Amino acid sequence: MPIKIYPEDKTGRMNRPRRGFNKNLPLWFQLSETIKAEFLDLDLPEDLRLPTEQQLCDRYGASIITVRQALKHLEDGGFVSRFRRRGTFVNPEAIKHKETMYLTATGYRLPSSKRTTKLIDKSSVAVPSSLKEFFTDDQKVIRIRRVRLEDGVPLSYGINHIPRNLTKGILMKDLRAGKDVTALLKKKSRVNFGQIVDSFEAKPASPLVADFLDIQILAPVILFTTVHRDKNDNVVNVAWTYIRADRYMFSISRDAGGN
Repeated sequence: MPIKIYPEDKTGRMNRPRRGFNKNLPLWFQLSETIKAEFLDLDLPEDLRLPTEQQLCDRYGASIITVRQALKHLEDGGFVSRFRRRGTFVNPEAIKHKETMYLTATGYRLPSSKRTTKLIDKSSVAVPSSLKEFFTDDQKVIRIRRVRLEDGVPLSYGINHIPRNLTKGILMKDLRAGKDVTALLKKKSRVNFGQIVDSFEAKPASPLVADFLDIQILAPVILFTTVHRDKNDNVVNVAWTYIRADRYMFSISRDAGGN
C-alpha cells in the first residue's frame, strides 16, 4: 500500500488528515513517536540505519525542521545516534525485548523474574470523583500506591482503592515485599471474590505518571483498570495500573469453540 504524503502549509505544519495526528500535541513529538514505533518496534532496519532526513520528510509529509526536531528528541532519549555524513542509527541497547503480560483470574501476571517494589504510600483519602459510583457508602478509602521495578528501572505504577474496613490485615511489610493486593485481601481480609472486570486504555503519561515511571511526559502508557467485587456484589478494590507501553505486549487466549 503506498504511503500517503500530506503536504505542509506555509507555517511548516503538516496538513494533517482528520485521523492519525493530534492537533493538541507538537508535531515533532508525534513524529518521533511514530518513527520509534515503526522502526524500533515493527520494522527494524538490518543495518540499524534509519532513512535519511529527506526520505523521512517524503515518507511523513513533514518539513526538514520537524524531522530534525524529532530525530533530536530520539537522540536525547538514547534511542538513536546521529553521525554527520553517515546518517542516523538505532542504538542496539535501546532495542528492548518486550515481555508478555498474561491476564489471570485475579488480574494480570508478569513473567517471573527478579523484581523489586517501591511503596509510595498507604493512606486514607477521599474517594476520587471518578470512583464514587463504586464506593457509594464511603466518604474515604485506603489508597495504596506502589512502583514495580526491574534492575532499578520502573515498569509499572499501581494505585489500589480499598474500603477502609478491609485493610486492617494488610501490613506495610507485605506491600513493600511486593505481595499482590488481591491475594492479601483474600488471605488477610477473608474476601470471597466474585466478579472481576478489566479494561485497558492507551493514554499519554501525565507529569505525575511520567515521574514515577521515569519516562517522558506524554509518552504512551497503558492504563489497566480492574474492579473487584465480592460474592455480595460489593466493590472491594479498584486498581489503576499504569504500564510502560514500551516494555510489554499483551496476550489474550480465547476458545473459539465456546458458545
